[in-house]
Parts: sequence; C-alpha cells; structure tokens
Amino acid sequence: MMQPEPVSIIGINIDSPEMVSSEIRSIINQATELWGGERLLRNWTEDSFRKVLLDKNLPETLQRLKTRDKNARIVILASGDPGFYGIAASVLKILPLEEVRIFPAVSSLQTAFARIGTPWQNAGLISAHSRPIWEVVGLARRHAKLGILTDPVQTPAWIAKHLLNAGIQIAARSSVKI
Repeated sequence: MMQPEPVSIIGINIDSPEMVSSEIRSIINQATELWGGERLLRNWTEDSFRKVLLDKNLPETLQRLKTRDKNARIVILASGDPGFYGIAASVLKILPLEEVRIFPAVSSLQTAFARIGTPWQNAGLISAHSRPIWEVVGLARRHAKLGILTDPVQTPAWIAKHLLNAGIQIAARSSVKI
C-alpha cells in the first residue's frame, strides 16, 4: 500500500512572514493545498495551490486530512512554532507521526520576550486560551517571570486581576501585542 504524502506544518515568523528559507519556500511552492488562517494565507498569492481556510470549523476541517488524496501535498501554515500550543497537537491527534512533518519558526512568546529585551530561559510559559485560570495562577506561584498567550476573553488585564486576587504580586506589567 502506498504511503500518503506527509502533511507539512510550517511555522511562519509573525514579524516577517515573507522571510522563509529556500527549503520552506520550496515545500510551500510544491503544495497542492495550502491551509491556514486568513492572515497567513494572505501572504501567499500563487495560484498553483488550492487554499483552505482554517477558522471556526477547525476540528471538522482537520478531519478531512484522514480522507485526503494520497498524492495531495498539503501544507498547513501556522504562526510561530506549531508545536507550542499550536495546530501540531490537533493534527497529531488525527494523523500518525509518520504522516506529518513539522517545521517550527520563532514562537510569539520568543518574539514578545525579545521585544521587551528580557531573557526568558527561566520563565513559566502557558496559554490561557481555553484553560482554567487556576492553571495560570499555579504557574505564577512557581515562576517569577511568565509568558502567557492570551485571547480576547482572557486578556492581560483579566489575568492580572485574577493573579492579584490570588495574592500574587506583580512586579512589572509588560504586555506585548503580537
């Protein structure tokens, strides 16, 4: 039985999406289908592939990977590192590892720490998106420095309020919008 073409999950640097290596550009240019969010797809105007928008119907759309044409060259674009609270985890629940290739880029938290000029090797890192706030509070109890991915509901201000209510002192308030 013929092995299907692997699905490539490619992280794109959020600061400069056009700055990809020749290897990555070649993988994208050979794609028959390019999947991603609207913001990422906008950077690729070639007509050589079909674009698949990943939006609110993400779980249903990703299920199509199970029944994909075995010759299809599918590339999924992700911002930053797709393995850091990204789409790689969702794809790997659907496809076996041998059918997936992951190419990370600089994560949004790496970019945020760089923008505020702060080393981050000893920071606690977490995503507040779709997680209970107690997970963030628990991490804050163990780390003096945090990198938190937020969303429109669990904003930096909302999180700071909960941290203060939990008795955690906030020494500096730095928030970077990426």
